[in-house]
Amino acid sequence: MNVIVIGAGLAGLAAAERLKSSGHDVCLLERSGRVGGQIGVDVRDSFRLPRTLESLHGGDRNVIDWIRASGLAGEMLPLRPLQIAQLFSGQSTPIDSQSMGGVATLPGVRFRDAARLLRWPRLMARYAPLLDPAAPEQAAALDYRSVADFARLYFGASLYERWVEPEVRDVFGSQGSELSRVASLLIWRARGTGQSESFVHGIPRAPLATLAERVAEGIEIRFGLDAIRVEEAAAGGYRVVCQASTGGQGDLEADAVLLATSGSEAHRLASELATPAERDFFSALRTEPEISLSLALSAAPSGLPQRIRFPEAEGTPFDCMLVEPGGAGARAPQGKGLAVIRATERFTRSHAAATDDVVIKGLISGLERLMPSAAAGVEHVVLHRRGRGRVRFDVGAYRALAQFRRVQEDRRSAGRRLYFAGDYLIGPGPESSVTSGLRAVADFLADEQLG
Repeated sequence: MNVIVIGAGLAGLAAAERLKSSGHDVCLLERSGRVGGQIGVDVRDSFRLPRTLESLHGGDRNVIDWIRASGLAGEMLPLRPLQIAQLFSGQSTPIDSQSMGGVATLPGVRFRDAARLLRWPRLMARYAPLLDPAAPEQAAALDYRSVADFARLYFGASLYERWVEPEVRDVFGSQGSELSRVASLLIWRARGTGQSESFVHGIPRAPLATLAERVAEGIEIRFGLDAIRVEEAAAGGYRVVCQASTGGQGDLEADAVLLATSGSEAHRLASELATPAERDFFSALRTEPEISLSLALSAAPSGLPQRIRFPEAEGTPFDCMLVEPGGAGARAPQGKGLAVIRATERFTRSHAAATDDVVIKGLISGLERLMPSAAAGVEHVVLHRRGRGRVRFDVGAYRALAQFRRVQEDRRSAGRRLYFAGDYLIGPGPESSVTSGLRAVADFLADEQLG
């Protein structure tokens, strides 16, 4: 069968490669001139500055297996050890947030609240059957309480403020008062938190863009082709109406189409084929703008690479920050370093109309208070502003996902061969993107077998 995949981010690349390896003819459309979507690298002198906070953990099996299968294990693995740290009273402190013993001893956690962690094994055993990070909609029955309400009830205020809230802000970039508790449960499940086998965090020894570029070499990709809409073709199958970057329109036809795009793009492209329930789902998706800043540092930060979390109570403009000293297997030269900062939701909203210079100044000012020596030796800065940067998984989002999934299954059983992939269906991060692409292909292959 002929399949058109729209979007050459990690989800689209994973889907296209899997389809090709399954014997199908695949054409991948990408409006820009590069692959990888939001991941990417800005080269400044001898620095390779990542555009996002690129880190993985041992539970990110789809990404790690993909690296190995692409012949990049020698270049990207093993992961460079990454220390998780957190800001306490203005100081960055290494923490252990994987074991319950480590969580209980986090600075600021009250003894009475720490004692509540004894209920952890029983709590997770009760929820575990519903928690599949690759199919988050299965936890829809738990999607009626926020992270904040759930954590304060079960663990107490100090554990929420010093453990749960900084962790979910790091991963989802959202405040716990609105984020569904399913989000935190899925984090803990995916990372093995509190289990005998928890997963170590690390940084790939080459940027994830390296993986995207390697995979792209084996796929037919048409760059500079912007899909306008997907419609049914008169002779059967589907027609994708496209606009070339050089001007002019053209049509491409295929037996099936896979939209590996943002939710808003999928809504626009598939509006003629979507059911009212699907259009309602896309219309209800919430996203937040995102600001990140990558910095090349003239002096190397001491110690291991760190991913630093920032509790809301600390009052910084940062959600999280990745700090990496230079050296062999690093993205900065020996004796130097880099940092990638992601701004808080509050800072991003308040600076929506600010110039780039004002935004950069505000973030570097925050860095000066935290790491004066690093801020004094900034050689290069690269600012990234994304109008639709982060998908929100607030209370009700997983119930909406479950309903969307049921409608998808109904339409597929009726013969529709239109598939969706993207972080809005799984969650944030590279593993979720890759998983969504592979899941869409699994649906396609199952439909193909049924005829």
